[in-house]
This record gives sequence, C-alpha cells and structure tokens, in this order.
Amino acid sequence: SIITELIELFLEDAPRRTGQIRAALKSSNSSSLAEAAHSLKGSAQNLGATALGTACEAVEKESKSGSLANAYQLVEKLEAELNHLCRLLEGEKSDSGN
Repeated sequence: SIITELIELFLEDAPRRTGQIRAALKSSNSSSLAEAAHSLKGSAQNLGATALGTACEAVEKESKSGSLANAYQLVEKLEAELNHLCRLLEGEKSDSGN
C-alpha cells in the first residue's frame, strides 16, 4: 500500500537525515543544520508525526537564529521523538504484514 511505502521510505531516509543533523551540529554549520531539520520536518509532516515535526521546527528555528546555544538539547529531543516514531512505524509495518 501507499502508506507502507511511505513508512519504508521514511525509515530508510531518517538515519541519513539525522546523520546530516549531527554532522552539521558538530561542525556548528547552522545553515546545514536548518536545511537537514527542515527536510526531516517535511517527511515527518507527510506521516502526520506532529511531535517530530515540532521538534524539527525548533531545531530549524534555533539554527536560523544565529545561535546554536540550545541546539544540542533540541537535537536530543528531536532524536528521542524520531526513535519513538521509528518504533511505532516498525510496529505498524509488522502489523500490516510487511
């Protein structure tokens, strides 16, 4: 089904996006951090994952503010929301027989 395909695409793409977020944060590259968070936010919104979308938006706003003072804490929250969502999606995938 289309839903299953969306879930699979998200689960494949999410690790790459979080890798980009971590790399941008480590190098204090605020524009790359904002871009990666924005991309993940769009993917989350496509799945109706509002908590992850909100966490991504917070990282994106922090990056665009010119200060990364709270970025580490915000990225930790983003990763916690992402891990939670991935567990739910894996369960949903299993329940649908894929």
